[in-house]
Amino acid sequence: IERWLNQVPWDSLVNRRGHTWRNLGAERRAEVTDRVSALDALLAEPTLIRRPVLEHGETLMLGFNEALYSAEFPR
Repeated sequence: IERWLNQVPWDSLVNRRGHTWRNLGAERRAEVTDRVSALDALLAEPTLIRRPVLEHGETLMLGFNEALYSAEFPR
């Protein structure tokens, strides 16, 4: 997770649309404000990670994006 956070902004790795995020208390959600707090939250609740996470060489792709996948993995 730390390596991923070195490649992408912390707020792009945290899935704020998922059930896990919504089920966190409002206070806990308010605490996730930077890289360090995001890392703590992601380690405590791995299902907060936006999925899928694809690593291809130096490229890290988060979430499903058909156009991006097609460009990165041409047939």
